Amino acid sequence: MTTHPATGAVVVGIDPDGSSDAALDWAADDAARRHRPLLLLAAPAPLYSDPMAGAIALLPATESLGPVLDRAAARVAERAPSVEVRRTTAYLAAASPAAPLTEVSRVADTVVVGSHGRGRLATLLMGSVSQSVAAGAGCPVVVVREAPRVLAPETPRHVVVGVDGSPVSAEAVGYAFAQADARGVALTVLHGWDPERTVPPPGPIETRWRAAAQEEDMLTWTAIAGWRERLPDVPVRVRVRQWSPVEALLAEADQAELLVVGSHGWGDVRGLLLGSVSQAVLRRSPVPVAVVRPRDTAQAGDGSRVQAVVAT
Repeated sequence: MTTHPATGAVVVGIDPDGSSDAALDWAADDAARRHRPLLLLAAPAPLYSDPMAGAIALLPATESLGPVLDRAAARVAERAPSVEVRRTTAYLAAASPAAPLTEVSRVADTVVVGSHGRGRLATLLMGSVSQSVAAGAGCPVVVVREAPRVLAPETPRHVVVGVDGSPVSAEAVGYAFAQADARGVALTVLHGWDPERTVPPPGPIETRWRAAAQEEDMLTWTAIAGWRERLPDVPVRVRVRQWSPVEALLAEADQAELLVVGSHGWGDVRGLLLGSVSQAVLRRSPVPVAVVRPRDTAQAGDGSRVQAVVAT
């Protein structure tokens, strides 16, 4: 049985117009740090769309996309020469250009996409493709803005992960520890809780909120149990803030290399929606955001519906 080229790889979506360069650079650096192959996936532009059929026809454009992949591969070779580069062209006819990336996410290590804000409120918008991939992927998805914030050399670097005590939050913590370890930076574990939405334990009023704060603090420390022993060289800072989780995370973004959030994806169509916190952070974060979802909420698949041509 032939192994799909996306298996175990960092997969990055390549835009023909070059607007995905920031995402490509992030993916190349990540693949180099974590010793993963890098898959460059380019999908042809739609030839036509048929809303009634719910599908688009894609140009079988291996030749037309060849120069696009050549350019991307050359950029990676210059930036991260040690990385094994794989190249594919997707032929998947689907309702969204995000479908090839979502499909290969079933077998990939990570999917990296660019985000293109449009319009007068560009900083509050994110590309529909990146949002769709983040909402439906079967592996962590990293969304990188076209012009991500560049940290000054003297700025202390860290990875930030938001926790809320849920199982998907635990998965996000594991991903964040691995990223901090690979980068050689500190990890900030952040839990934001809103007192107005918290029901304190029963008891005298003077002790109820103190007990509530202690419970939130314990929740945060429990979230990292085990990981400090597995990766003892990662410096860890735990912060518990009485603040909106979204605002607390964004406040940490100024010195962050990466924000990591878990996404439950609760909604009318489970597995196709982002949680409110992850969606808000994606829209407003000036730095790359990794969305980690439980694999059992992703649509079933093994990547085989994407026909790929691998360049030798």
